[in-house]
Amino acid sequence: RARRPKSALPRVSTARESREAREAARREARREELQKEHSSLVTSILEDEEVVISEHRAHIEDSMELVREEMQLLADVDQPGSAIDSYVGSLSALLQRKAQAIKRMQMQLATFQESLRREEE
Repeated sequence: RARRPKSALPRVSTARESREAREAARREARREELQKEHSSLVTSILEDEEVVISEHRAHIEDSMELVREEMQLLADVDQPGSAIDSYVGSLSALLQRKAQAIKRMQMQLATFQESLRREEE
């Protein structure tokens, strides 16, 4: 009986090839998972970007209102017979409101910056 040449024999998968194939499949699954996570993060960042910009606009409007209140305080204190203690108390409260508004904006911005940093990784 004639022997078939080696190249004509059916190829049998080795254990090593099987492990390599499983590893390649795991890497591909992980790559797809990372792509989905990245896509989700980008979507979240775009939504957060809109919120940050909108909040910044609102912050500016609030800041302008506070400046108008400050100007009114100055106009009031410039009047003869004005109560300086009332002016000082009002100014202190107004400056606290300004500081709180700035702090809120800074916290929101820091959260957004952290999202941007994660996206870059």
